[in-house]
Amino acid sequence: MSARRRQRAYPVSPPLPVRPKFTEPDVSPLEDLSAAAEEIRAVDSILQHRQPPPSDISPATRGNILSRTGPVKDAMILSDNENVWAHIDIYGKKPPEREAFDERVKSVLREISSMPDNDIRSLVKAMDKNPFLLGSSPHIKIFLRADSFDPKRSAKRIACYWKQREARFGVSAFSDGVMGIPDFFDYIQLYEKSVKTLFDPEEDDIERALAQEHVLRVHQVKLDAVDRLVYRTPQMQKAEYLDARQRCPEVAASDEHKLQFLSCEDFVEGAAARRMLRYWKEKYDLFGPDMANRNITLDDLEDGGLSLEQGAVRLMPNTDASGRPIIVISCHLSRSRPAICMSQSVWYLIHTAIEEHLCQAKGMVVLGDATYVGRNEFSSGRDPKKSAREVLFYALPCRVKAFHIRFKPSSWWQCAFARFSSVVGNIMFSRFIAHFGTDEEMWREFHSCGISTDLMPTELGGDVTFASWTNWLEERRRMGK
Repeated sequence: MSARRRQRAYPVSPPLPVRPKFTEPDVSPLEDLSAAAEEIRAVDSILQHRQPPPSDISPATRGNILSRTGPVKDAMILSDNENVWAHIDIYGKKPPEREAFDERVKSVLREISSMPDNDIRSLVKAMDKNPFLLGSSPHIKIFLRADSFDPKRSAKRIACYWKQREARFGVSAFSDGVMGIPDFFDYIQLYEKSVKTLFDPEEDDIERALAQEHVLRVHQVKLDAVDRLVYRTPQMQKAEYLDARQRCPEVAASDEHKLQFLSCEDFVEGAAARRMLRYWKEKYDLFGPDMANRNITLDDLEDGGLSLEQGAVRLMPNTDASGRPIIVISCHLSRSRPAICMSQSVWYLIHTAIEEHLCQAKGMVVLGDATYVGRNEFSSGRDPKKSAREVLFYALPCRVKAFHIRFKPSSWWQCAFARFSSVVGNIMFSRFIAHFGTDEEMWREFHSCGISTDLMPTELGGDVTFASWTNWLEERRRMGK
């Protein structure tokens, strides 16, 4: 394939300069707003910064959804892309029909790349105008279905379509508005494809160079956007972050640190900046400013790691089939521990998961084991909003992609599940999975999500013993971690 054809897979842009460090501008508010408008348009031209709005779920609708078991998303009204995202987060892979479609698209692209340049000249113009034309738009679906998913016939039909379209309409065939606008999901897919290309030994130097240019371009634009958002944030909301930049600039001010939060938030700069500022606020609240410039160890925890030693919250030794770490929360133990101890323990374990599994982009899976929790314990006691909610869901640079909750078969589990789900937004709500059937049913559901017995503790029918957990803690304490 020629370099020109390869270029069509990525949005065209000039070579990238080295990213300069952001400095606070000395301009008037009016000039600043004018510059901001231009910058935002530049950001949007490369990677949209707004996620598609989640489906609106009212409290009453949530009550109806909670009358069933399994993934909550199956009872929600989601767009196609929202459903694909939720499926990937829960099961660690795309839905089978989406996986099959993506493979068919790859086959069509291979056929197009082997066609003579003269046959695809018009198609090339269309792809230059919209690099996502054959990647994820409805355009290619029409041809694939019309040709019974025959890639060779689809490739010829697509090329012929654009050739005739240009002959009839001229340059208007490629004008703005005649093709669908790429959405957020399209941009994320392109970025992920580029990252995979960088590490694919079967790709040649030209493909890797184009992929690297796109990845660097996204990083540059998004890092600049985060810096601007932090600069415009009120002083009180970023006091801890600014202090951390003074105490440990090699961490808090580094691009690598910011990229952790961008990767975690799918490069939505607003969400990444908000999570990063929350991160430093939570770290200061939990451990104090003197801990800002170093990693937290077991000895730094207020209870000396007692909550972890009791098994209130545990990190499983292996990842699921998609490479995501698994954290198990024993609800009957966690509710008996002080809130700050649980928050510190969750902080410590998530940081350990990031350290060992590099899971900022893949995220993590959480299992709440409510097997030994009764109705009275859920109707009284502290509000779950005041426990480790901020740390678990909103502060650290690793998102909870799926939240499983295990109940005993009973008539009150919906009430308990509603209490759990009340502390999260709609996107996380669609990633909840309730398990309240028999052990056999639970394990069928776990296996479908890529969770096998060697990943779960013995009290849930898995193979991970409590002794292996305490041995792991002792080893980390011995190493000063």
